[in-house]
Amino acid sequence: MSELSVDAKLLGAQLEKALRQKIDRGLDRASQRLLQVLIANAPSNPNTTTNKYKDSFHINRTYKNVRYIGNTKVIKRGGSEIPLSNLLEYQGNHEGHMRRAYDQVEDELIAIILSELN
Repeated sequence: MSELSVDAKLLGAQLEKALRQKIDRGLDRASQRLLQVLIANAPSNPNTTTNKYKDSFHINRTYKNVRYIGNTKVIKRGGSEIPLSNLLEYQGNHEGHMRRAYDQVEDELIAIILSELN
């Protein structure tokens, strides 16, 4: 009976590893897609030829099975640096561009992740 237990544990560990790898691949693909949409929908300054805000989006892969997408562009205000994305996303009584971008492709992102699991 103990051989069966060892085999079952080994199989369980192998299945868990395979599932985590598939989830990671799905998250990689989904985060790349969301990054594309965020960049496409990000506001830009018509008075400049550079897109510092759009160019500052990045994907953070610090943890397994987690992806953070952020923007590193900051502005100086009152002697401190404030993330520009916070001002654009939360200033005023409107829904910011990042929330709208996510809502626009949420179903697509889910489908991308699930496609890796099939």
